[in-house]
Amino acid sequence: MRLSLDRLSLALGGRPVLADISAELPPGQVSVILGPNGAGKSMLLSCLAGLRTPSSGQALLGADPVLAMPPRQRARRIGLLPQKGEVHWDVDVETLVGLGRAPHTGRWGMGEADRAAIAAAMAATDTLALAGRPVQRLSGGEQARVLLARVLAGQPDWLLADEPLSSLDPAHQLDVLDRLRAVAAAGTGVVLVLHDLTHAARIADQALLLKEGRLLAAGPADRILCPDMLSKAYDVPIWRGADADGAPLLVPVRPRVPAHAG
Repeated sequence: MRLSLDRLSLALGGRPVLADISAELPPGQVSVILGPNGAGKSMLLSCLAGLRTPSSGQALLGADPVLAMPPRQRARRIGLLPQKGEVHWDVDVETLVGLGRAPHTGRWGMGEADRAAIAAAMAATDTLALAGRPVQRLSGGEQARVLLARVLAGQPDWLLADEPLSSLDPAHQLDVLDRLRAVAAAGTGVVLVLHDLTHAARIADQALLLKEGRLLAAGPADRILCPDMLSKAYDVPIWRGADADGAPLLVPVRPRVPAHAG
């Protein structure tokens, strides 16, 4: 079921943040939201998750307005991995992952289906071996996998993640990207806010490019993530190349200033 934006605009404190954005995000694919600082990326993700009320327009899941859905139903359908997810209480990993089942559990607590979903989420994120460890004593990369497992335990139709690679070292960044790609391959729609253009080019099927709260372009990633389009968004030349394995590289470059004759 598609997640879409229908002429969505958002203002905060009377200041326009997003303006007249329409786009469709297909299920079972990875869509990335890109743009410079202040472009409105996180705000757009919040609207998709139903956490903010647009000034006009709407986010839709299929034909249903996201904001019109009962909160419990919305939580079952859309899972959100917030930016810089933090854990402020010292629970063990399995307990934290189990919180992802909250929208599904009834008055009698967890059943076999809930426990199976938790185990599957931990297996998918390679966190089963961490089950009894206190979350606050894990490394940053381990915590990132555990927080992803918590969202996956809810078995949402859509997984939205705001800067899921922030504060991770390069190896853990690649690990999380691989796991998100596997989530999409299994049928879940994935929407990511990213800053790193190379990571975006390697994982994205679809891309939304924002600038100053407006949608500059949207569509297949290989059409959007090109130097000309990206240069318009970021106001700096973008070089595209490939590594030894042929994977894309997108690098901002500063124009060379000619030396003054003297």
